[in-house]
Amino acid sequence: MSGTLTFNGKTAASLGLRIGGVSSYAAPGREVQTYYVPGRIGAVYPAVDYSQIPNEIREYVAALYKRASSMETVERAMAEIRDWLLNVDGYAELSDSYEPQFYRRAFFTGDVIPARKGAGQNFEIPLRFSCDPRRFIAGNHDFTIYGGAGTVTYTTPATVNGFTIREGCKPLIKIDTGGDAVIITFDDAATNYQIGQLKLSGYGEEAEFYFDAETLNAYDENGENANYLVNDVVGEIRLGPGATKITFNDPLISLKFTPRWWVR
Repeated sequence: MSGTLTFNGKTAASLGLRIGGVSSYAAPGREVQTYYVPGRIGAVYPAVDYSQIPNEIREYVAALYKRASSMETVERAMAEIRDWLLNVDGYAELSDSYEPQFYRRAFFTGDVIPARKGAGQNFEIPLRFSCDPRRFIAGNHDFTIYGGAGTVTYTTPATVNGFTIREGCKPLIKIDTGGDAVIITFDDAATNYQIGQLKLSGYGEEAEFYFDAETLNAYDENGENANYLVNDVVGEIRLGPGATKITFNDPLISLKFTPRWWVR
């Protein structure tokens, strides 16, 4: 076993685990809500696509080799592994050496069941993660826009690291503003239809914080909740597909975007 795995910011190797046995290149299909009409041959595909894409189950086999170790050492190692896998609230970032061009949002599912292998304190542990079906493209794709103009048009790149971008993304935004009652609006540049709007108010002074358009939560530099800085969220806060017009009423604002581009 020579693979590597990182989950929730910690590597499997740091816990003494070797990784193998993963099925790469899989992609979950759509679950389409079709219906049948008496006398008609075959299912009717809906005029409006109400299909959904389920989570992908990604499985690994981890090996823990403690051949000459004491039971106390083994138990301590197992406790660290259990803490790593089970004490995570919600989704966390998952990446591995099998598809290093992507990372996933995942949570551990199932039980931690070590199986003894051979002589000594050697174990195999199945690792089963439920992954968001999106494969997020690895690498730094950040960009920053600044106040002054009031309106900036950002165009979704056609490709990112060689992958064609067909979908919009819900970014992580680092907001640095010096004003109060700030409104940030996202419009489809082709149609001028509003996609979403972020309203900030109530702090009356300079503020620097993050807003996650995926979870609709704000937090400060220390990871502490900062939702009190967000007054309202209307619609979706997203970029693309295509060109997105971003309008803001604070001439001193800066917005740093981490787009989180993805493919299926």
